[in-house]
Parts: sequence; structure tokens; C-alpha cells
Amino acid sequence: MAELMCWEAIRRAHDEELANDPMVIAMGEDIGVVGGTYKATLGLYEKYGEKRIIDTPISENGYTGLGIGASFLGVRPIIEIMSVNFSWLAMDQIFNTAAKVRYMSGGQLTAPIVVRSPGGTAHQLGSQHSARMEKVFMGIAGLRVVTPSSPRQAYGLLKSAVRCNDPVFINEHELMYNMKGEVPDEEYFHPLEGSEIVREGRDVTLFGYNISVHWCRQAAGLLSEHHGIEAEVIDVFDALYDVVLRQAPLEQTFVDRLNAANELLQPRISEAIKQLAEAQLQRRRFIEERRASKTHLR
Repeated sequence: MAELMCWEAIRRAHDEELANDPMVIAMGEDIGVVGGTYKATLGLYEKYGEKRIIDTPISENGYTGLGIGASFLGVRPIIEIMSVNFSWLAMDQIFNTAAKVRYMSGGQLTAPIVVRSPGGTAHQLGSQHSARMEKVFMGIAGLRVVTPSSPRQAYGLLKSAVRCNDPVFINEHELMYNMKGEVPDEEYFHPLEGSEIVREGRDVTLFGYNISVHWCRQAAGLLSEHHGIEAEVIDVFDALYDVVLRQAPLEQTFVDRLNAANELLQPRISEAIKQLAEAQLQRRRFIEERRASKTHLR
């Protein structure tokens, strides 16, 4: 396996998908000649040309809409929004067009776009450059939302997103672009749904995603070392928590020991996950009771 920084893994995924399919393009501010604010498209402008690596004006609503319209005709755009804070300007295009077109057209149209954008607090950023927006995006029907926590995920999720026929929003983190990690030498596609257990534990369960996975692992190490508490850490790279919880082995003890780490509004996120877990637990109990009653009637 190669050890790559996150930006190198993202660049490699771009390069491979552009080479694989001539209908894949990349668009965004400064991604061409400059190679991207975070170097995610470095050197690709020279390799693929200005028609496939498109430097756009500072108009998120305009170029996002352009990419979505092109996707209706078979193009597969990778749209970079320089900061997730600027995605507010493109929300109408993403939420009301890309996410809904399959339903509104009765399946006649799809919007196979990828929107990449970093968020979170980082060095030398003001408040209008530091938001976490995944909580907004995850509530939109028809839109997939993923949050990579490592170079391997950043690489594999982007490749899977490009080949997915649904619109996918990839929420990256500005502090993670120089983070190093192993990436398979061979082509690798990461699932767009689910979660990963990154640390086994029996006493408490910590949910994290993106950069907070690393905080959870650090906290788990301290709990083990100083208090003898063994924490399970789950990486929720798919921001649809209800999907993740449907896959979990839910029991009341599991629900009671859930905790979530997030850069902002931690109590709200944690409580929301607990409520979803409780709802899934009650749903499973209801289904099991119905099955038992039907068996009894027979």
C-alpha cells in the first residue's frame, strides 16, 4: 500500500476517473491552472485540458447549476466548492434540482454529480469559513452524503461517488488534507452506505465521522489507559445515521451507551442519534412481536 496525504488520494481518484470515462469532468474555482486551493486537481489541467478541468467564475450557484444540467445529458461532473460555507449559494440547485430530478421525472432523468467541499474549523479562518454543513445536507431526500475520515476513504468514496447515478455530496475537512494514511495500490471503491468499526470496545460506543473519528480514537485510548474503560469507536462515514443504525445490532444497552463526537453542537447530534437508535429498536421490537403473533395464530 502507498502512504498518501488526503489531497494526494483525492487527486489520484480524480485522475483515474477522468482517464476511465471521457464524460467525467471537474469544475470549480481555481481548480485548473492553479491546481486547486488544496491541490486536489494539481497537474490535471495540463493533462486533460481546459474542457475537462474547468476554471469557473466565483459563482457557486451558476457553475453548480451548469454541472447539474450537463449531468442530465450524461456528463459526470465533479464539482468543487472551495468552502462548504459557499454551498449556501448553490443550495437551490443541489436540493431542488439534483436531489429531486429522478423523482420529479419519474425516473427518466438522473443527476450523477459529485459535489466536494471542505468545512470545519481550521487555521486562520474566520467564522464564515468554518461551518459544518453536513447536518443540513443529510436531511435532503435524494442526496447521498458521505464524510471521509482517512486518505483511503477519501480516495474510495470519490471513485464510488463518480460512478453512482445519484447526486453525492462529499464533506471533507480542511485540517485533513495533509493527513497521511495507507491507500491500496490497486483500484479501490469504498461503499457509499454504512459505517466501520475502527476500535472494538464493550463499555461505551463513540460515534464519529470525518475528523471527529480521530478524536474518538484518542478519547478511547485515554479512557482505556487511565480508567480501564474500553470504548467502541464507529466511523459513520455515511451521514445518514438512520441507515447506519438499521445495520447495527441494536439492544437497549447499545442505545444507552451511545455517544457522538462532532465539531459543533455535540449534545444535539448525540441526542439525535440516540433518538434514531431508540426508534429503530422500537421498530424491530414491533416487527418481532407481529411475527410472533402471526406464528401463534397459525
